[in-house]
Amino acid sequence: MEKEELLQLAIEHPEQLTDEQLELLRSDPEMAVLIGTAFDLRRAVSGQQAEVPDAQAEFDRFRQSVQTPVVPLYRRAATWLLPVLAIAAAVALVVILTRPFTLHPSPSTLAVAADSSMLYVADRQADTSIVLTADGQRQPVTQHATPLTTHHSPLTAHHSQAPFPIIAIDATQPSLTVPDLSRQPVRRQTLQVPPGRVARIDLPDGSRVWLNTHSSIVYPDRFLDGHPRQVQLVGEAYFEVAPDATKPFIVECGGVTTYVLGTQFNICAYDGQRPQITLVQGSVNVQSATSDVTLTPGQTATLGSGGRLSVAAADVRAATCWRDGLFYFDGQTLRDIMVELGRWYNMNVIATNTAHIDDRLHFSGERQWTIYELIRQMNMICNTNIAIEGDTLLIY
Repeated sequence: MEKEELLQLAIEHPEQLTDEQLELLRSDPEMAVLIGTAFDLRRAVSGQQAEVPDAQAEFDRFRQSVQTPVVPLYRRAATWLLPVLAIAAAVALVVILTRPFTLHPSPSTLAVAADSSMLYVADRQADTSIVLTADGQRQPVTQHATPLTTHHSPLTAHHSQAPFPIIAIDATQPSLTVPDLSRQPVRRQTLQVPPGRVARIDLPDGSRVWLNTHSSIVYPDRFLDGHPRQVQLVGEAYFEVAPDATKPFIVECGGVTTYVLGTQFNICAYDGQRPQITLVQGSVNVQSATSDVTLTPGQTATLGSGGRLSVAAADVRAATCWRDGLFYFDGQTLRDIMVELGRWYNMNVIATNTAHIDDRLHFSGERQWTIYELIRQMNMICNTNIAIEGDTLLIY
């Protein structure tokens, strides 16, 4: 079946699609965006109140918008693009004529307004590989690491059977092989994880740390007897701390210090966000400049204004599912969701329409999905519209 026929079938009679045809549509970014455009138009016109428009005038305006595109994906489209868009426009116009509506502007004709809100700025200097820095020397570690996989339980009907890859680094062995290691100075090492990746490091004491995207941890090449085990975190990490009553484990991150003996917990402290410590097992003590709280399993400590720590019941699943390769948002704002998507895919996030960015949503997806699939899913549940404009996610 030709692409034009397949797209028309998907728009008019999606229930007739075979599994093979669905997989073909999902694997073709151009087809996915075009289908999403058609259904976005359907969604945009449903349930709104306005006078019935001139159908020919609306069709002419739609054609005009797609003939001067901004999104690079459209510029790469084949010669069949305009006829297919005409089919999608015709279907949308049938809906327009049969119910009240308000027509949203085409994302390809939008200009970023001067008063737009920049929610997230992509890191154009970020590494593409996981990097270990020691003694000032930077070295990609992916080729020396062990690839792990985790098979997660599905949160939606759209889950993939493919396992989520995690790179594991073993730092349990001393980095120096000399006769008397105790006479050598302790070396501080930094492990950095780039956007779109997750890594796990086994520390010298046997503790395990999972690092989320765009995060880093500073740790010693060995922990000395009689001294606390101390590390510094930037970003987000999940800790499984090996018990050792003689050497407390200390994590410094985002203006808070977490003290543990042996337990499991998640710390999220990206730049621009309030640090949160979520306890899964055991007990931790969290301290800031002005507060001191002790958590029990299922609680979260959040650093607020004035350096005060507040404690609340935790959504442990939402806080830790990133380790399983999932996005899971249960009541988070559109703003927070889009910031996390921008961080994972390393894309700018700009809102030209801020009316709904604090709406709370329930959404789940896979981190292995393309950004096209994620945005298509988001557009089905939002009260606003999201478009991909080159390397930017645009809320309009």
